Amino acid sequence: MPYGLRRLDGASGLLVEEAFAKLDLPDGAVDGATSLTVTLSPSIDISLLESIAFTSSYPWGCVEQTVNRFLPALAARRALDATGSANERLKKLLDETVGRGLAALYSLQNDDGSFGWFGRRGLNREDRATGGDAEMTAYAVLGLVRAEQAGYHVSRGNRDRAVAAAQALVHSARSEDRAFLLYALSYAERADLESLNALFRERTTLSSRGVALLSLSMLRSGRVSNGLEASRILGERVVRENGLAHWDADGAAEKSAFYAWPVRDAEPTAYALLALIAADQTSPLIDEAAAWLSSSRRGPAWRSTRDTAVAIEALAEHARLRGVERATGDVDVFVNGGEKPAATASFGGGTKKPVDAPVTVEIAASLLKTGKNEIVLRRKGQGRVHWSALLAAVVKPADGKSIEAGGRLVTVDRDYTAWFRPPLPGEAVEERIAPGLRRRRP
Repeated sequence: MPYGLRRLDGASGLLVEEAFAKLDLPDGAVDGATSLTVTLSPSIDISLLESIAFTSSYPWGCVEQTVNRFLPALAARRALDATGSANERLKKLLDETVGRGLAALYSLQNDDGSFGWFGRRGLNREDRATGGDAEMTAYAVLGLVRAEQAGYHVSRGNRDRAVAAAQALVHSARSEDRAFLLYALSYAERADLESLNALFRERTTLSSRGVALLSLSMLRSGRVSNGLEASRILGERVVRENGLAHWDADGAAEKSAFYAWPVRDAEPTAYALLALIAADQTSPLIDEAAAWLSSSRRGPAWRSTRDTAVAIEALAEHARLRGVERATGDVDVFVNGGEKPAATASFGGGTKKPVDAPVTVEIAASLLKTGKNEIVLRRKGQGRVHWSALLAAVVKPADGKSIEAGGRLVTVDRDYTAWFRPPLPGEAVEERIAPGLRRRRP
């Protein structure tokens, strides 16, 4: 990658006849390092394949990302079976994803059954015996139990120890973590009513994500009236605009200022969508929330693996409820008012064989300009097409200047220390230091 700061701008949505997007190419973009990629899928199951591939691309092996690689695969597999999809290629990919995730999860478990962010924290046995994180343990329980319920082979010993650890952590966890723990335990039928009722008394102070998790836990545990009351609170908090519905994350304004870009977390809306489907499948908010999730992707994914995983699950559940529609025909991509298509994607129809994977087209960089680039998609054929566009560039700093910070997510301090040979046995320690640098003894 050339010297500079990588900038991304993306958009996504559902194409019926025509769709529009404006993507920004910053001034100072390095020649040869700019790309515009448009990905189109003729149905929701194929669209989710693109997002599932994203969850597998993160290199860090923490518990959250390990589970969030295969939880979406479980949800997508369930949706494919429920809708009668014949996409065997996707089913095989999902099965492999689940198998790898389970194997990785076993190695991350602490001796007391709990899970931390990166599993066993030390080489000594006493260092890894206890100290699990409530949220990571909930993620692990959710993954192990739901994989087992889906018919995959899961180690009963690892599963039972994880459930017991989660039950122990409920009593000391903060409210939001308790909501997630009880949600995970509800799948194992181990969410005790005393803890659920205690959390229900806090329902008005929980975040929208917490209320959605509470609703799901109550419904799964047979407390239907309490579950419906929690879903009613979600109805009071919803933000509806232009036929879309979403729920804001707590502190979204503060996060936007901190990260230097607008934060639109998908997680609260995804859990709310799952809760609404479980509580009342006739709610008009269901389709509006699904449409918001579909249109809020940046390229193939949402803001993080965490957002992406639950968004995939919610959309897969929506597809299971509403069915899978497969589009056929062609989609033309126009850029910046061009008379001719910059690219065309075909989805079968007529004598052409339908595709079983997303179609990705690359737009020539010569068609792009500094500032806003107008993208127009036009469909010719039948059905609705799921689309996403991602513009990537590397912006070089001004001459003689360093790369400007793109936010405050990561800060780096650089410190130089003069090195000199450590003293040999019997030699005196000589304290030498370069001018203006901190003193450090080797």
